[in-house]
Amino acid sequence: MPISIHSDRTATAPAESVMTLERSRAASSLLLNAKKALRTNTVVALECIERALCLLELPETGGLARGGLARSQMDQLRQYIDLNLDKALAVADLAAVSRLSIGHFSKAFKVSFGQPPHAYILARRLSRAEEMMKSSDLALSAIALDCGFSDQAHFCRLFRRVAGVSPGAWRRRQSWEWTISSGLSLATRY
Repeated sequence: MPISIHSDRTATAPAESVMTLERSRAASSLLLNAKKALRTNTVVALECIERALCLLELPETGGLARGGLARSQMDQLRQYIDLNLDKALAVADLAAVSRLSIGHFSKAFKVSFGQPPHAYILARRLSRAEEMMKSSDLALSAIALDCGFSDQAHFCRLFRRVAGVSPGAWRRRQSWEWTISSGLSLATRY
C-alpha cells in the first residue's frame, strides 16, 4: 500500500481545526465576559480582551507560542508575581525565576503573555486593587501600597487611565450598585 507524502498533513488537519475551533470559542466567551464587565469592572474587561487577543494570535503549537515560555515557567511567573505584587518587581528578578537571560526572557514573556512584563504586572496590580476595593473598607492609600504602587497618587493616576474614573468614584459606584441590587433602601445605608 503506497504511503502519501501528504499523509501527515491530512492526519493533523482535523486536530488543528478542532484546536482552532476551541480557541475561537474560548476567545468568544472571553469577549462576551468583557462586554458584560465593561460597565462595572473595566480592569477585568481589559484582561478578558487581552486574553482573547492572545488566544487569537497564538500559532497552532498546542497553545504555546514559538519562542515563548514553557507552561511551567508561565505558571511559576504568575505565582511569583501574584505573591510579590506589593514589592518592586524587576525584570532581572523575573528572568531569574524563569532561569533565562534578561533579553531572552523579555521577548519570551511578551510572546507568551501578549504584553511586556511591566504591562502585565501593572494589570495584575490594578486587578488586585479592584478586588481589595470591593472586598474591604481599607483606605485607598493602604490599598495602593499593598498592591505595589509607590503612593496613592500613582495608583489613582493609573487606575483613572484604565478605568476612566478615579478609584474613589469607582468604589462609590460599586457600593451604590450593590445597594440597589441587594434591595436595601438608602435609609438603611446610613
